[in-house]
Amino acid sequence: MPRTPRNVEPSSLKGEIKLSEILPDLEKEIERVGKSIGPINPHSRRSEKRAQTILLLENYTEAVLILRRILEGLNELDNLIARIKARKISDAEKPERERLGRRMSNLVRLLRLDMKALYIWSALITDIFKKTGAPVNLAELERISLFRHKLITHVHDTPFFRSSLTTKSGMTYSPKLEIVEDMYFPWDFRNRRFIGLRNLVRKASSFIPELARETNRFEQIKFLYRGINKISDVQLKRDVKKFVFKVGLPTDSPGNIANALLQGLKEYRRC
Repeated sequence: MPRTPRNVEPSSLKGEIKLSEILPDLEKEIERVGKSIGPINPHSRRSEKRAQTILLLENYTEAVLILRRILEGLNELDNLIARIKARKISDAEKPERERLGRRMSNLVRLLRLDMKALYIWSALITDIFKKTGAPVNLAELERISLFRHKLITHVHDTPFFRSSLTTKSGMTYSPKLEIVEDMYFPWDFRNRRFIGLRNLVRKASSFIPELARETNRFEQIKFLYRGINKISDVQLKRDVKKFVFKVGLPTDSPGNIANALLQGLKEYRRC
């Protein structure tokens, strides 16, 4: 389990939605919704629905800024990694090598910050959707929002915080796959912390087939949480939530979060 930033490409991540592929569609959807409310001026028609839509668009536009910055950061990391691997910097150019190293370190920190901000904005957008009362399926956005509530802003209220010396254990990223995973895991990886996982995996495998083929317990936890909406057994779903927020888990990929935001806005526009 990583405790420092690493550039990795685990096979379990290859099915994730790429941010570069979904972001243009999200931006187009924001434009469509914007056109539906027309121009804003002193003579514009006022209504609660219009005000809620404007508020949604404001927050969606800000979320896109965060997503764009994440994508730019990953692209820059990819370029830096390629330069270093190609050995285009000679030993005589030590200051330049050090500068690139510092830039890589800063980019990783910014990616962490932007992922945290993305969760906060996603949770806010979910709350606005709920306020509108529109018949939008918020299951995936609510799942994403749980991470914000349990492990980002309110982690001090969880069993996870009380049972660990730290709430972070590093970060993994893959510019090629456009993945950023900020690890909210404790440093205590003793087996006793994961008691009950095997039973949950066995029960949930009928709902989440990927679990049956996965043996790494950290990947199992990730599959359990990301597939939690596939579990129709109410008690099992409750047990999974309780377990994953006790032991911790990594962030979703930015592409998956962007896709959940896109689907929510599409449904809202059609209401």
